[in-house]
Amino acid sequence: MGKLISVVGAGIVGVLLAGTAVWGVVSSTTAAPKHNPASAPIVNYGNR
Repeated sequence: MGKLISVVGAGIVGVLLAGTAVWGVVSSTTAAPKHNPASAPIVNYGNR
């Protein structure tokens, strides 16, 4: 019975860690940028 509890506990901890990692990746990928990258000029023709 003790081994079953250990296996279930390890599974729950693994699922929580994986869920936290996935949530962190998704939230950082879908976060809005701090500034608008389209406002910066792409090509500089020598104007200073």
